[in-house]
Amino acid sequence: MNVSRDHYLGFCVIKPLNGTPVGRTVMKCYSAEPDDKSYKRHFTCTKKYVTHFAGCELSVTGLAFQQQDIGVSACATTALWSALQKTADAEPIAAMTPVQITQLATQYSLPSGRPMPSEGLDVGQMCNAVQASGVSPNLFRVVKNHEQARYILRSAILSGFAPVLAIQNEQGVGHAVVAVGLKEQGIHDPADVHFHQHTVKGLYIHDDRLGPNLRCTYHVPEEKKASLGFEIGLRGNGAIEAWELLYILVPMHPKIRLSFADIEKIASSLMTRILSIHSLVSKTAEKPIPQHPIGFDIRILRAHRYIERLICDSNGVDAGHIERISNKVAPARYLAVIRVSGPFFSEFDVVIDSTGTITNPNFLAVVPIQSAPNGLRLMGRFLAEKVLDCPFVD
Repeated sequence: MNVSRDHYLGFCVIKPLNGTPVGRTVMKCYSAEPDDKSYKRHFTCTKKYVTHFAGCELSVTGLAFQQQDIGVSACATTALWSALQKTADAEPIAAMTPVQITQLATQYSLPSGRPMPSEGLDVGQMCNAVQASGVSPNLFRVVKNHEQARYILRSAILSGFAPVLAIQNEQGVGHAVVAVGLKEQGIHDPADVHFHQHTVKGLYIHDDRLGPNLRCTYHVPEEKKASLGFEIGLRGNGAIEAWELLYILVPMHPKIRLSFADIEKIASSLMTRILSIHSLVSKTAEKPIPQHPIGFDIRILRAHRYIERLICDSNGVDAGHIERISNKVAPARYLAVIRVSGPFFSEFDVVIDSTGTITNPNFLAVVPIQSAPNGLRLMGRFLAEKVLDCPFVD
């Protein structure tokens, strides 16, 4: 028998329970680009799992999944268990069992009378479990903020946080799933796009009823409800379940005080400044200066991960530039990074200390990330020196 690392798809633990036999399971994700190249997949809420088979060490990159057994684990518990698997990969917290998550969630609130058998967790209990695990729950209530919800999902997933989604179907039945990746297409109407959340066309989720890496469409219909459609069946040939998104719960390090919604507010204020500058420059320009599209790509990253991103990206950042950036941004454990792009200036990053607050943000630096003439770098330099009061690390 030949064992190939290249063709290893993952593993599954089979439990001796006839109703819910699927235990801890990690499966290989889809490829980053489909055959037709029409969109990209980002599976950033994953980690590497190492197994041994027949004396051969194998590894698979994914996120752990399992079925709920109702006795100690309902859908919310299972979704939290998967999400905290990813959190434990970045922070020194113990990987908890579903029993421990249920006990932590229900230690202060028992609406059903007893923690086990579990009848499910409400949003408050889910937050209690995340807090008790050693990280902090960042909760966003969707209500009418549907486009902002899509932005938060995109930013959280690309930052490597596995968000738990609290959803509800047409009959009012609640459910919880965890997102492991997203599907992103190009911008079709650039005049209306200022945040990259508009490019999100779908998610990939773990649903304890249906399986791991489930394809899920995302759209906002006429009734203005953020809808998720789960494909039941292979290759999109099955039925579609429609669910309304109610809450997004992101487990994060407790010292990250800037939420994704806070960073969006900062980016929106930058948008106002940029458009004002464009208006002033356009009045004296000899030729029309295009205004759109202005893009904001928002992440929360470990400081060393941000430096790695600059090194790995093909953007003309040299070793001396990396050293200067490291001297400015290294003190913060987590960085909020707003990458700004537009047609009349070169791309730059606004780097913020994530331990600050929305009322008193601590801007660390503005970093140009493209090799471009000095004239195209004036926007970043002006914002750094005149607006944000931070160094422009050229």
